[in-house]
Formats: sequence, C-alpha cells, structure tokens
Amino acid sequence: GATVCTPQKPKCNECPVQNQCLAYQQQKEIESILDIEQCSTNCSFCLKSSDVDTNRSLVEHYPRKKSKTKQREETSFILIIYRLTPKLEFLMIKQKQSNLLSGLWSFLEISSSKNQLDQMNEQKRKTYIIEEIQQMPTIDTIPSINNIKLAGQ
Repeated sequence: GATVCTPQKPKCNECPVQNQCLAYQQQKEIESILDIEQCSTNCSFCLKSSDVDTNRSLVEHYPRKKSKTKQREETSFILIIYRLTPKLEFLMIKQKQSNLLSGLWSFLEISSSKNQLDQMNEQKRKTYIIEEIQQMPTIDTIPSINNIKLAGQ
C-alpha cells in the first residue's frame, strides 16, 4: 500500500483497495460532474475547491496535512536566588504537576511576552522581576534592586 499510494504520483490503477478509496472515488466524481450544482458542498471531510491544486490529481491531496499552530513567543527570566549562610544555599521550587517538567526541581522562572520585555530597559526589567517575586507566596525576603544582576538573554 505505501509504495502504491504515495502523496505524489499515486499509482491508483495498481491499488488493491481502489474501490474503497475515498480520494479515488472523489476524483472519479469530479471527473464525471458536468455542472458545479451537482457537487455536494456540505461535506466536512472533502476538500474545499479553494484547497484543491488543479495541477495535481485529487488523490495526491491525501493524506491532508494539518495546519501548524503559530508558536507563541515568550521570554523567561530564570532567577537564581542564593544566600550565604555558613554555606551557599539556592532557592529552588518543585514544578507543578501540570507542567511539562512536573515534579522536577528548578530555579524560579518568570515568563512574559517577548514584546513586553523587549521594550523594557534594564532598570524596568529589574523592577518587573521584583514585582513578580513579591507575588510569590514562598519567598519571604525580597532582594533589593541593587542585588539583581541580569546575565545574558
């Protein structure tokens, strides 16, 4: 089947399931239709006429490719918060169960839309970070703006 029914140049005449093939049947229907009014337009599975490339056989339009969803652009700050007591300690959080990295430990992360952060200068970014930290219930000591160092993008 895979060597006969290929996306480009399928060999419909050699296909053993030609009689059950929906794409082949649609191609035959279209070839036999003399008038556009004879064609059913309410079929959700069938290709719309705007989707059909007239330079290719209808069979070559299957399997239909899924449209790609636009990726969202997001910028994240990874906050490495530490303190010096008798030893060096880092603040880490356990990821929520709904997260891709659920159950794993990581540094704090603050996400924002890329456009929002691109328009901020360094001072505004630091203020933004402090405001976000203040909203986190697990952090009781907020670092001063002078202790925040932005390192790379």
